[in-house]
Amino acid sequence: STMHHLTLFSILLFILAFRADARCQIGCTSEEIAKSTPRCYLTNVVAGQSCVVTAHQSLVQRVEKIILVIDIPSVHSYVAVENRLGPGKLEVVIASEHPRIQTLILYGDGIRTTADSLRYVPNLETYTLFSGIFDSLPNFSVRNRQLVNLILHNFTTDGNFNTVYPRYIGGLQFLKNFRFCPANRVFLRDNAFDALPGLQTMILCNLSNVESSFGNTCHGYVNLTEISMHYCDLREVSFLQCLPNPLKLKHINLDFNRIDSIEGLNGFVNLELLGLFENSITSVHRSNFAGLQELTFLNLPGNSIDMIWEDTFRDLHSLESLNLDVNPLLTLSPRVVEFLPNLSQLKLPLLHCDCSLQWLSIVRDTYGLQINPFSICGSPDEFAGLQVYDPDIYTSCTNSFPLTCFDKDLEACGDNSYCRGTSDGSECICEAENSVYSRAHGGKCFNIDEVLEKPAECGGYLHLNGDHDLECGLPDKRPEWN
Repeated sequence: STMHHLTLFSILLFILAFRADARCQIGCTSEEIAKSTPRCYLTNVVAGQSCVVTAHQSLVQRVEKIILVIDIPSVHSYVAVENRLGPGKLEVVIASEHPRIQTLILYGDGIRTTADSLRYVPNLETYTLFSGIFDSLPNFSVRNRQLVNLILHNFTTDGNFNTVYPRYIGGLQFLKNFRFCPANRVFLRDNAFDALPGLQTMILCNLSNVESSFGNTCHGYVNLTEISMHYCDLREVSFLQCLPNPLKLKHINLDFNRIDSIEGLNGFVNLELLGLFENSITSVHRSNFAGLQELTFLNLPGNSIDMIWEDTFRDLHSLESLNLDVNPLLTLSPRVVEFLPNLSQLKLPLLHCDCSLQWLSIVRDTYGLQINPFSICGSPDEFAGLQVYDPDIYTSCTNSFPLTCFDKDLEACGDNSYCRGTSDGSECICEAENSVYSRAHGGKCFNIDEVLEKPAECGGYLHLNGDHDLECGLPDKRPEWN
């Protein structure tokens, strides 16, 4: 999410912003109207104004095709065309050279356009086609080398378009935001998207051979910050390791694939969002997320995860949102999320609601953890359909689990340590064995063997002296260890 990039959502907002503008006028000459299937032309297309194409139903039923001839002389031209006439009823034609047009947006079911017409807009910087039809895929790499934003979503072609070659897209040196989502399944040739050094956002959908093609070209994606690949038959995430600058990547969305292993993400230490919706993941482990200290959103719904170890998310100290919906989980230990000091949103699958889940009700009511209202009990029958945090489920339960670590006002534990609830409060536990945590010493973990040359001589006693240094023996007053 988060995005300053040109995405599907931002484009839709752009189009909606113009929705109040006047409708385009459909001009039909008397000669055309007299024909059984007239061909009419749109008029009153104004620079900077959207064009919502409508017509009287009687005319729409008879008209064969309505042609929009773009002729806009302004320096910064925005044309947002929305087709409400039905598929194939609107064709957009650029009939003469327009070197000043920089932005062209065509939005609507079945808008038809020609690949050849793009040669008349050589300085085009933004081109968007939603649900449109090409006669053939344009050769953008030759005709429109100034493109910065190229958004092709749910498009089709008249011809038998089933393969993407390098000549279509490769070599667009200035391209920053790229979305390529054909309506039909398309094979990606190796090096299809080569020589795109400025690319920051890449969104691919409904493609085959992505892992191989991407592996041959990713060395050139030095500025990539967001990557999304949906319906691409991906089996793993490790192919992303070929990226030359993993520190820049902030968002990874690999929804609707066949991924069964998420090993290989540890190098993306600045990753903020990881989306793996609808894959084939059966288990997740702490090692999968090691080093992802900046991860804020983790989405794992629609997989086959039936158990989560208590320490799985222990390293994700920045995590704010965790989505585990639509997984065969039946229960969830509070230890799983106890290590997440910034967690504010939790979405769960159908759970078996018994006293082991009472903590969900307590942390929601006492500590403000937002649990999605669609997180409901799947069993037993008496609680099925109730929200998992409903206190009526747990009236006969006695809470025996210390939940103090969920308190947002609690002073956070230091590096290499984690909070653990106790019967009388909480304590910070060091990750490493043979280490001691000192809150008085700046919230750090100390390795006893490194601090003391001969720890055995201490007789099992350690304390902090007045200079906050570790010393052997009993202190003059109560030790300052927590």
